[in-house]
Amino acid sequence: GEPGQVFEDWLGSLDLPISSSDLDRELNNLDLEIIKKSGELYPNVKGTIRCLHESGHTLGMCSNGGRKYIDTVLKKFNLKPYLSFVYFPGKNRRLKPELVKEILTEFPRERNYLVGDRYHDFQAAADNGILSVGVKYGFGRTEVNEADYQIENYEELLQII
Repeated sequence: GEPGQVFEDWLGSLDLPISSSDLDRELNNLDLEIIKKSGELYPNVKGTIRCLHESGHTLGMCSNGGRKYIDTVLKKFNLKPYLSFVYFPGKNRRLKPELVKEILTEFPRERNYLVGDRYHDFQAAADNGILSVGVKYGFGRTEVNEADYQIENYEELLQII
């Protein structure tokens, strides 16, 4: 999705009786509780990640989400053991192209893929000269047309990589 600041700026434009930063914090806390109680992964995500990991692929996460969000998701679904790295904007609010560039420097590989559902993902891949895979079930719906590959089900990733 969009970087957190975009959402907070939108909240600020609504002229609400609560500050946008306070409301953003409350909504984030609520989101984390919902993930912990009833969050689910899309079908075949964990099995595909496990299969890629067991096949020797270097896997990681690069998200516009904050540390608490990422940590909550990784803990809830026990995904951390499969990942070599986790990158997020941090306090200096780095954008995804910059994060991907840093990842490629730290984890150079002959062939790289960025899997995502929003134009941020596909632009970051293009800016860094790597292939992108768009998941059609995410938030970006038509934005996945910008990706080098499009998949309906995460398991299809095994046919691409």
